Amino acid sequence: MFEREWAASLLRQAVDRLAQEYAVAGKGALFEALKVRLSGGATAAVPYEEMAKRLGRPATTLRSDVARLRVRYRAVLREEVRGTLIDPRDVDEELRHLRQAMAT
Repeated sequence: MFEREWAASLLRQAVDRLAQEYAVAGKGALFEALKVRLSGGATAAVPYEEMAKRLGRPATTLRSDVARLRVRYRAVLREEVRGTLIDPRDVDEELRHLRQAMAT
């Protein structure tokens, strides 16, 4: 249970950091609309076409926005995990452990 809470905390920190980055860039509303798609399993999410209409952006642009958001999320998560380790070379192993903790 502790490990699952630890993993969830790291994920929240990464999302919070992304939210701050987007807000500073004046894209807070875009982040809020797209964050449901961070996991990649957003089957219940609003379709891109509907989001595009709401945000006034082409659906193809939104898909690119999501791809960039996911890349940045992975990078931020790696940085958050690296900050918890003595040896930064252990990041990949720690990320595997994080995924296992969240899967249980």
